[in-house]
Amino acid sequence: METTEDGRTSAPRDWDDFLESRPDFPTIMWKWLRLTDHLVARTPIDEVDDLGFLIRLFISASIGDLNDVLTLFHAKSRSGGAKLLRSIYERTVTMKYLARNPSEVPKFIGYQSIDWQQVIAECETKLSIKLSIPNLKIAAETARREYRGDPCPACGLRKQINWTPKSVKELARSVELEHMHAHAYVFPSKSMHPTFYGLIDSLKSQTPIYNVLNCTHELMVENVAVHRRHFARDERSAPMIRSAIRDFLTIWTFSETSFGDLLTKRREGVYTLPFKEPLP
Repeated sequence: METTEDGRTSAPRDWDDFLESRPDFPTIMWKWLRLTDHLVARTPIDEVDDLGFLIRLFISASIGDLNDVLTLFHAKSRSGGAKLLRSIYERTVTMKYLARNPSEVPKFIGYQSIDWQQVIAECETKLSIKLSIPNLKIAAETARREYRGDPCPACGLRKQINWTPKSVKELARSVELEHMHAHAYVFPSKSMHPTFYGLIDSLKSQTPIYNVLNCTHELMVENVAVHRRHFARDERSAPMIRSAIRDFLTIWTFSETSFGDLLTKRREGVYTLPFKEPLP
């Protein structure tokens, strides 16, 4: 850590610097990576539970990226972890939104025919052959009519949208994850795409390790919470959720979210452990 002239400690510069003040972080993250992986592997599959099936898929996809974020920072990667954070954030926001709005699950699943047709078209171009996928063309055409936006009042054209007309920020706001939007979506996006901001930012020597790992850890807790609230049917205080939050606060001291009203507001946007009812 660097110390400024007035005695304040600056942000950590790399993995070793970060661990000076948070030596338990790797152990706690590894603990929850293993527990989450175990949860997903042991969760029974119900053929009529499309939402549960999606939750398992979302979490399984994020576990690898969560591990890779830690690996990249440990290897002194400048921006790889930050870019992966965006994928974890988008998945978690979408998963939590669908868990809150299960009626939208068919819309999310239904959009896949458009994705598949785009993938197949690229494969056909690469291989110079025609692939026969029964009913895919009809399904994709039907989906394109269904997933088109409202007409533009100026030009009358309809923009092709995603499975939902809501932006990532709108989805995040509806599930109390908007506070991470800047560090987990906007800043990584500028670095991933060929923006002038991203090019200039790539020249900086200091890695955004504190903000990225803070968001990474919080998203891990959110994944545990969504899983437990769906499969354990416990909306407020499943023991595993409370334990994950407790471990989060041993590293970060406070949170920018109440994790479903399990924490006490200390001041606007800052939450801590309840004084009268500590987490186990």
